[in-house]
Amino acid sequence: MPADLDLSPLLVGVGLLVFGLYLNRNAIRERRLTRRLRRITRRADRLFAREDAVAATRLRQDTARLRRRTADAVLPSLAEALLWHADEHGTAGRMRSALAYAEEAAATADRYAERDPGAAVRPNLTLGRMLAVLDDDRAALPRLRQAHAYARLDPDRDPATDIQRVLVAANLSLVLRRAGAVDEAVQLARWAVTVDRGLDHRDLPAFTGAGTAYAHLALALALADAGQDGRAAAEESRQVWQTLIETGAFAEDETDGPAYARYALAYTLRPFDPAAAAAHARAAAVAAERLHARTPARYARLLTQAQALVRSLSAPAGTPPRSPS
Repeated sequence: MPADLDLSPLLVGVGLLVFGLYLNRNAIRERRLTRRLRRITRRADRLFAREDAVAATRLRQDTARLRRRTADAVLPSLAEALLWHADEHGTAGRMRSALAYAEEAAATADRYAERDPGAAVRPNLTLGRMLAVLDDDRAALPRLRQAHAYARLDPDRDPATDIQRVLVAANLSLVLRRAGAVDEAVQLARWAVTVDRGLDHRDLPAFTGAGTAYAHLALALALADAGQDGRAAAEESRQVWQTLIETGAFAEDETDGPAYARYALAYTLRPFDPAAAAAHARAAAVAAERLHARTPARYARLLTQAQALVRSLSAPAGTPPRSPS
């Protein structure tokens, strides 16, 4: 080594680097955890595409580690990972486990909602919808209201964010209507349909058309309970679902949307064409029976209500039942 080579600047630089790493150890750790969550999310995508049992086990292990080690910066990603578990169990009909994951995801989201309200929307929406499916509107309503509040606070105005707002408003409208707040339900559903019509759906994945369908479904049912004509909205919902099925965005019997749309048609047609209403009610019940046969816990409420509508349309003076979520 040359005698005149001064290493002091290098040593100072190394010292500053080490000191900087020490000061920023939490930020570095958060970035590392964020990268890990991204890998988990990609693994979850592959898992639910292939139903890979090994990937499912690894996903559970990774999520358990993140629960113990998580930093604030990765809480949104953790909530998303928990939602994957909720979706996995819900699709399989394991509703108790699905609900537990959804509750944890929503609780996690509430911890970061003040700084990132947009990322807190889906966990609360998922929990609210799951509670409604399980026939617990009383618990679903505050969660859907919370999701709606977060959606209003979200500063993003891109199409993907707006279609999420549409879906939140539609689901809140459905539960409000069953709770007897019909005027508010109509207002929310009209707003959802208006926002949806202003979107360029070419900028959105095809499956987001479900938001369009649910917005019209919610409007149809709310209008009917408000003593107005909801037939056009119900027919729009049915047509959207038909297109989604025909184009392959959803597989036949993969979703309960078509059954809900048939229910809405029957519900709104009752004062105008009882025979057509009865036909649509029977179609809704048949679709609900197929779904229920595969995953009873998930579709028990839908089947019960579809069958009740069939009975009410067969009776000389039946009492209209409540509609599904």
